[in-house]
Amino acid sequence: MKILRVTKNEIPQIWADKGILVERISSSWLSAFTAAKIARAVDKSGCEIVEIYNLTDAMAAVSSRKIARSRFAIVCSIPANTEAPKGIPTEIRRGVDAWAFTSQESAADFPSDLKNKTVIPATHFGIKELAELKSIAPRKYLFVGPLTDFDRLKQAIADTDCAPDGTALRICGTGKARYVMAEVRHARGIEHPERIEWAGADYDLGNEITRADAVIKSHRDITDTEAYIMSRGLPLYDRIGGETISEREQHTPCFHVEQFKRLYNLIRQ
Repeated sequence: MKILRVTKNEIPQIWADKGILVERISSSWLSAFTAAKIARAVDKSGCEIVEIYNLTDAMAAVSSRKIARSRFAIVCSIPANTEAPKGIPTEIRRGVDAWAFTSQESAADFPSDLKNKTVIPATHFGIKELAELKSIAPRKYLFVGPLTDFDRLKQAIADTDCAPDGTALRICGTGKARYVMAEVRHARGIEHPERIEWAGADYDLGNEITRADAVIKSHRDITDTEAYIMSRGLPLYDRIGGETISEREQHTPCFHVEQFKRLYNLIRQ
């Protein structure tokens, strides 16, 4: 199977390991240019699926069918924590062959009458087993943004303040300054402000993973960054002092290769 992904993100190597060949192009600032790039890439590579991640690129993919010589299916994979649009144009509704979501909650935010609307189930990372092997509770927690869910951030700060001695929380990422600074002031006013460390945008994810014991869920749905951190061996916690996220809640489309194959077979029927 060959897939063309319209994304700026790097392609996980696990795709190739499962017999799926993936090519990647970046979208252009003008939708018409993106459509031309998609048509050219599909004709050159013979990709059977074009996977896009937003409605702008979805429109471009639908338009590219008018100029491409090859036939292909279009799958719109909605990233975690995407806010549902107020309306989806008729051209996109008709042209997109399948919609993939990372969780039931995300799928519920979008219209129920979309074609082949599906939730790709979780993949086993072995996180629960990894957590059970740890002889002591995590002490160094990582919270990775973008910082937009401030209720979760506030909860993480409060939990750190109440946690046993030696617990630390390192917060990486940026957000709107007026909201982030409010949380910074909140963190300075807790009983143990020295436990909170703010990295902002100045951090190296590889080094952060090496230094941390666990990562805290920063949004309602698991983000791509958190999925990557889990694949590197760190357990994901819903909150400090809580339990690890169960396998059924580990949602990210990047790693669900076998489920993606079944989705494609559904489209072809």
